[in-house]
Amino acid sequence: MVSLYRFGHLAQVDSLIHAVTRKDLSMPCSSSMALHTGEPISQIIRNRRELVRALGVADRYHFVTAGQTHSDNVKVIEAKETRGWERLDDAIEDCDALITDQKGVIL
Repeated sequence: MVSLYRFGHLAQVDSLIHAVTRKDLSMPCSSSMALHTGEPISQIIRNRRELVRALGVADRYHFVTAGQTHSDNVKVIEAKETRGWERLDDAIEDCDALITDQKGVIL
């Protein structure tokens, strides 16, 4: 089971899905969601699928991840497409934050 932090004030917004994942040393790859760390990609994908279940969302949502650079670069996601979720090579490059107003897109 994926361990999540949730924020009370954000939980009051019905249209907002939010969570922060936490490491869990008892789980495979410590529940890592990162494709870039050298851990088995197949296990990371399983961890991400468990996250989808924990969030209670279906595959109709699009998931977008970034190759985070700890910079001041912010990317606006304007399209409903999945990027970086099952492959690192199509993640959003060179950014530290993602924002969107697209319904059905999870960052």
